[in-house]
Amino acid sequence: MNIKPRLQDNAFLAELALDLEKSAHGDAPSNPASAMEVNVNHFISALTRGVRTVTLPTGIKADVFGDGGVVSKSDKLNVTSWRLRDEKGQTFYVKKVRKQSSSQNQGAQSNLELTPVNGPHAKFAGISLFARNLGESRHFYCDLLGLPIKRDSQTLVALGEHLVLRQNDVVRAVGEGSIVYVDVDDIDRCWRNLLPLRYAQVSSIERKSNRPSFTCKDPDGRTVEVFQR
Repeated sequence: MNIKPRLQDNAFLAELALDLEKSAHGDAPSNPASAMEVNVNHFISALTRGVRTVTLPTGIKADVFGDGGVVSKSDKLNVTSWRLRDEKGQTFYVKKVRKQSSSQNQGAQSNLELTPVNGPHAKFAGISLFARNLGESRHFYCDLLGLPIKRDSQTLVALGEHLVLRQNDVVRAVGEGSIVYVDVDDIDRCWRNLLPLRYAQVSSIERKSNRPSFTCKDPDGRTVEVFQR
């Protein structure tokens, strides 16, 4: 159709606008099931690309904070898994199973499982960090950040369930190559507690994400990332 001679034709323009409107409505999902399928596809695509904050198919935001730890028991299956935590603190393990087709090579078949987890997926025993000055480290983690002491002696301090500080006067640069993550109930109070310490090098509080956070240094120079629980 030659459009140029008809640009001033009001009837033609009205007809063209109506056709465009029909085309736009025809592209939308026709039912909720189609919309959910689109959401799932976008969700899996984001996880596969390594996006750290995703939208669940239900519409809720969630942060990816680890591997799901699922290992395929079959050579014919390719399993990828992720561990997520949503805005309400609920943990999810997402498993994507891809099964290669027969010799006809018809492509991959996908199966998505999104399962809320009520109990621990695995048990982590803990980690031990060296401290040049155990008393100063105890003050930093216990008094200023509020981690509970489970065991205390002249040579070690057990904090919470997983972190142990050990006195060590020999090892140099004990803080290199490690990051400690701490969840706190009152991030503003902890930030004010640490601010006067020169060695702490406290950053400003980052509030762009769902969980406010800041970084600092412990007495041994380790990077500590503090998050609002």
